[in-house]
Amino acid sequence: MKYKLLFIFLFFSLFFFNSSNAQDFQWARQFGNTESDSSTKIEVDSEENSYVIGFTSSLVFDLDPTSNGEKLVDNTAFNHFNFGEVYLSKLDKDGNFLWGKTFGLYKSDEDKAVDIKIGTDNTIYVLLVLNEMTKDGVVEPTVTIVKFSPDGNEISRIKLKNSDNWAAGRLYASSFDLDNQNNIYISGIFRGNVRLHPSNPEFDLNSSNFSQYLLKITSNGDLQWRKTYSHVGFLKALVAKDQNIQLVYNNEAPNCEIYDLKSTDGSIIWKKELANQGAENFSSDLEGNIIISGIASYYVNDIDVDPSSNVVPVTSRKYFLWLDKDGNYKDVKEYDGNIFINSIKNDLDNNVFFTGSFLGNIDADPSSNSYILKTQNDYYNEGILIKFDLNRNFESAFKLGEEKTVTPANQ
Repeated sequence: MKYKLLFIFLFFSLFFFNSSNAQDFQWARQFGNTESDSSTKIEVDSEENSYVIGFTSSLVFDLDPTSNGEKLVDNTAFNHFNFGEVYLSKLDKDGNFLWGKTFGLYKSDEDKAVDIKIGTDNTIYVLLVLNEMTKDGVVEPTVTIVKFSPDGNEISRIKLKNSDNWAAGRLYASSFDLDNQNNIYISGIFRGNVRLHPSNPEFDLNSSNFSQYLLKITSNGDLQWRKTYSHVGFLKALVAKDQNIQLVYNNEAPNCEIYDLKSTDGSIIWKKELANQGAENFSSDLEGNIIISGIASYYVNDIDVDPSSNVVPVTSRKYFLWLDKDGNYKDVKEYDGNIFINSIKNDLDNNVFFTGSFLGNIDADPSSNSYILKTQNDYYNEGILIKFDLNRNFESAFKLGEEKTVTPANQ
């Protein structure tokens, strides 16, 4: 039997709101029971409430992670071999439980909690993949966007699936973002022939194998435009400061393609390409600068991270790259060792936080100084956070995973 506990660490006072208090530990919460339980994403709204989405394999799961509360979900009636359930839990700024939801009619381990965003009106958008019955009587994954009010009432539910024969093609989702009108830009993988609109072929997705897509829909679910990409690699789209779309995509070369797209129709404003390298993750800061955690090809000793005719060589396999809003080179920080970045965020002072994991020894400070972090052994990764200021100077770092007794101030 697997036993995995999910810890939510809010180490930062007003993490995305006031960087002057950015390293005061506030509280910690634990989700989990006797099976494999995990979180996928955490979002924070303007009132510092936290929204956690994730997946549980435990038949009895407590949506309330506080020590003196309980909000049990009992799924013992669904005790089948591939049981699984997606959940959403809201906590206030002090870590107190406010409300929670679960999703999925068939309680399948194929259900996925993909992403979560906060709309401009503080409504909550949750991107899920849930098994549902098709018109042909077959249970198939369905991309679903559920919208909630801040008090947990469901407002709407948008479903994206093949309106044609379910066997002709399937659709999956990997990420999404919202613009200031709460239009939705969703990306993911599809296979075969997917008809998103029953009578408009403009929105058909067609591929002989697996490919990727970017799709714009309104907050009411009306389809606006779509684009497809033939290679299945990293692909992520974000709404930039100017409300156009920044997209980073690893093609089959392998090269990293960087796009600025018009949000109105998806047409290309500009495109840049970085040879013999790829993106591990990317984000956009408050000024619209593009920030990429990159990885060099195994087969090339030196790579060039400047997409212009100038050359900026990098010899390390991992690096953090800054481009301006027009795709011009600004800065790069190189890293040797095993470091893996799964999230890049900035606060309101435009400090940048890279979070992920590492193995072995890592020098978190890419300058001539050093800041050495080391895992307890060479077999298991540990969590890491690295902070840069708005001028891209290394400021601090720490790791998660070391066994210590921590007593939060509010416990």
